[in-house]
Amino acid sequence: RRVTFECFDNFKAPSNVATSFINITPFNDPPVVDLNGPDQTGFDYFSTIPFFENNAGIPITDIDVTLSDVDSTTFQSCTIEFTNPDSADSLVTTTAFSSVTTSFVFPSPGQPSLFLNLNSVDPANPSARSQFQSVIASVRFQSSSQSPATYDRVIKISCIDDKNTPSTVATSTIPVVSVNDAPVVDLNGPTTGGFDYSASFKEGGGPVLIVDPTAVSFDVDSTQVF
Repeated sequence: RRVTFECFDNFKAPSNVATSFINITPFNDPPVVDLNGPDQTGFDYFSTIPFFENNAGIPITDIDVTLSDVDSTTFQSCTIEFTNPDSADSLVTTTAFSSVTTSFVFPSPGQPSLFLNLNSVDPANPSARSQFQSVIASVRFQSSSQSPATYDRVIKISCIDDKNTPSTVATSTIPVVSVNDAPVVDLNGPTTGGFDYSASFKEGGGPVLIVDPTAVSFDVDSTQVF
């Protein structure tokens, strides 16, 4: 930038013209991941609606989750790290773009987290920030367990812009509620359809079984039946 200075005395005689030169060095601003949207303070998200056992998956962000960057409209990647999954937990996406790939890295010994990685197909031509935002907004948490652990699930999300500058990490917290399952009494055993049993008794005959020898009773989330 250039700023010139010139002064005049009380006789309107001009001074010399002096020039100030300002060199501006641009600095890339990091992207911002706002999981609870612009209408709420902070960037983290705590789901006010828990995941209930046997229900459909629930979002891991608010409906107005926002990815922003004041000097970038495209992103290289985003990482969703599910830090403490139970064995039957999963993350699913319902939105996809041809320019954004999705890949999972599953937990392994020494690596307890589940990662969902989103990447631009062509690193030389990063994908639109809005596409990454739409994919993240579509991610759902779900559990297929009939007796899910009831601790809060913690999911961390961060993104990298087209100049390879990372965002800060935003955290999503998902409460989980286990629902008691009713016991099952199967009088004809597990190898025959249905649960009922029938037998024939003849007058004067010997006693007959009132259940199949393979009859079972069980409860997926209880070891005692009263």
